[in-house]
Amino acid sequence: MEKITRLHFYFHDIVDGKHPTAMQIIRLPNKTATSFGTTFMVDDPLTEKPKPTSKLVGRAQGIYAFASQSDFGLLMVMNFAFSELCFGKDSLV
Repeated sequence: MEKITRLHFYFHDIVDGKHPTAMQIIRLPNKTATSFGTTFMVDDPLTEKPKPTSKLVGRAQGIYAFASQSDFGLLMVMNFAFSELCFGKDSLV
């Protein structure tokens, strides 16, 4: 019998303000309608509830980049590191 684990958490990607969790690291000189090539490094909180101030259960760490020249396409490379026992204090890669 196959074991199924359901994870339920909220991912908060904050790109501006006093305490951003995503920082733009690559900006191309030529602007495109799709932001092609624009790349961010992230260390985003994962929380138990929708509000960013709710209980922290882990972090999403990695990069994402706009990957299409003609459509909206996003490449995401993330590790999910959980800090709470309800998630096994483990990570998903």
